[in-house]
Amino acid sequence: MRVVVIILLALLVAGLYLSNPSKQHFAAYHARNAGPELLAQLGLAGGSGLGTVVQTLAEGVIRTALEERTIEENYLLARVFTVPLPGQDWRVLGIAGQFFTLSRP
Repeated sequence: MRVVVIILLALLVAGLYLSNPSKQHFAAYHARNAGPELLAQLGLAGGSGLGTVVQTLAEGVIRTALEERTIEENYLLARVFTVPLPGQDWRVLGIAGQFFTLSRP
């Protein structure tokens, strides 16, 4: 029984280590999610051709900016991403391929 628990624990740790998201995953995920919100604010939502072009450009700009400004702390099984912003930093925990907001600006 003890061996089974150790094997399961080792598999869990290995799975968390292998699914630890990188800074590029963080930037791509948040750029993809920010794109539709940005389009709605610009009044270009609705799937028009211009809206699609603007969304693609916005995602690229947001992704690049996040990759450049984000500070990452690697804890092997998880990472904390910090984006320095005026007032308060935006901090996000990345674990198992998921992102959880720790603090918002």
